[in-house]
Amino acid sequence: MNEFSVNVVQNDDPVIIQVIENNFTVEPQVQSEPIVITVYEGIKGEKGEKGDTGDSIESLTDVNDVELEDLSDGEILVYDSSTQKWRNKFGLRTEKIILTQQNVDDMEISLLKMPHYSESVTLIPVGGIPQVNGIDFDVIDNIISWENLGLQGVLEAGDMVVVHY
Repeated sequence: MNEFSVNVVQNDDPVIIQVIENNFTVEPQVQSEPIVITVYEGIKGEKGEKGDTGDSIESLTDVNDVELEDLSDGEILVYDSSTQKWRNKFGLRTEKIILTQQNVDDMEISLLKMPHYSESVTLIPVGGIPQVNGIDFDVIDNIISWENLGLQGVLEAGDMVVVHY
């Protein structure tokens, strides 16, 4: 067994694991503290590792506890303890958005993807300071709105904001 580096981020739930290498499975053992993750080189099926004489799997979709949908580059595996399945989600994103007059009039912008955790979204106007989620803006699904919040009346058409989520 080789050791690999993985990035683990634990908010409340689920556990998020950033996949660093190709062609391995991640078998979590989630305890109260600490989180223990064993990473095996190759893809391990129920009857042996790929290349053994026993049955093996060709893809992560062949594993019972993995559900993959609409795969795209830069995604991570997220363990959902409520379903006890691994699911693909996008990793940390950064969007640079130049506000239009429509954005300013509507007091909202749309993100390309829905954040995993709306409370982890950060917004920084270029040339300004980081804004406070819940005070200066709110996040609902993939929409950032500042109506009746701190950013109302501050942002103008042509301003650029940087959003991390």
